[in-house]
Amino acid sequence: MAAVDKALLEAIVAFLEVFKVASLELEATAKPTLHLPPLPWFCKLQQHCKPDSSSDDEMQTLQRKASELLDSKFCLQPLHHVATALNPRMKSMKMLADSVRDSVYGTLRSMISNIATTPDGKCYCSMHSL
Repeated sequence: MAAVDKALLEAIVAFLEVFKVASLELEATAKPTLHLPPLPWFCKLQQHCKPDSSSDDEMQTLQRKASELLDSKFCLQPLHHVATALNPRMKSMKMLADSVRDSVYGTLRSMISNIATTPDGKCYCSMHSL
């Protein structure tokens, strides 16, 4: 039987801890989570999964695999980005590249321009064009 590499095991546990915290916050059952846009967590997890050249081969493999899974399973829609832009604490969206941030603001402007009023003064949003 092979010996367990305790340092590697501790590194894996520390790596996975961030995913645990994200899961607990975004999937809480005892408190509302609608106000928590997933974009900041997605960006944080993406950054966390970037292979670190100082890590050993096993950790780099884990980071790459986690990054691939994150990209394939975390399907953000334009509405998620807009929700982040509308959150007062995150409206600057510093976690995004300038081009992505500009695209989000463009989507938000488009959504606002699609808001119309009916003759009786009621508002509705035609979001089918997004």
